[in-house]
Amino acid sequence: PDALLKRPGVSALAYQLTLHEMVSYCAADDDFGKLELFGFQVGHRFAERFTRQHARFVNTLEIVKFLCKDFWAAMFGKQVDKLQTNHK
Repeated sequence: PDALLKRPGVSALAYQLTLHEMVSYCAADDDFGKLELFGFQVGHRFAERFTRQHARFVNTLEIVKFLCKDFWAAMFGKQVDKLQTNHK
């Protein structure tokens, strides 16, 4: 989320307070499924907007490269640390 904090118009304090309120809201109902769904929806929207200008992916390798280089860097402000494959 550090990459999000570097974007103009989003203060670190506003981001932290919003996150705290979301967790508190879900904890009060003892329903963290809401928080998981919220995270999924935000990630889905971000992925849709981030790939809007990208050419269609042709194969799985292109998708993995995109996720590890471009998408991950946009989300977390750094490249993927370690990527391992399972060839089974």
